[in-house]
Amino acid sequence: MIQPPLLLVPPRKRATTSACASQRGSVLVETALVLPMFFALLFGTMEIAIMLCEYCSANFACREAARYASVHSTTSENPATTAGIQAIVTENLIQFNSSTPTITVCYGTPTPCASASNAVGNMVGVGVSWSESVPWLTHGATTISLSAQSYRVVSR
Repeated sequence: MIQPPLLLVPPRKRATTSACASQRGSVLVETALVLPMFFALLFGTMEIAIMLCEYCSANFACREAARYASVHSTTSENPATTAGIQAIVTENLIQFNSSTPTITVCYGTPTPCASASNAVGNMVGVGVSWSESVPWLTHGATTISLSAQSYRVVSR
C-alpha cells in the first residue's frame, strides 16, 4: 500500500503573555460597557410588564364591578350600593408597588358624573385611578398617573 507523503507543517506560535492580557482587558471593558445597558433594558421591560399587569387588572376589576352594578338595579332583591361596587373593584384589583387607588362610581351620563340612581335604563360607570412611580437610572423616579373605566347600562 502506498502512503501519501507527510506534510510538514511548522508548529503554531503561541501568543505571548502580553497579547493575552490585552485581550482579557478588552473583554472586561466591553462587558463593563454592555452589562449596565443590558440590565437597564431588562429591568425596564420588567417594570413595563408590571404596569401592564396592573392596568389589565384594573380594567378587569372595573368591568366586573360595572357588570355587577348593571344587573343589581334598585328594583332587584339585592340592589348595588357604591360601597359594594367599590368592594368588588378592590377584590379584583392587583396592585404591586403603586399608590392607593381611587375608585369612582357614576350613574347617568359618564361626563360629568351625574348623581342619578341605579334605575333600569341608566348608565353606570366604574373608574379606577392610581399613580405609579417609575424609577429611571439618570433622573430618579417619575410618577405616572393611570386610570381605567368601564360603562354599562343598568338592565335589571
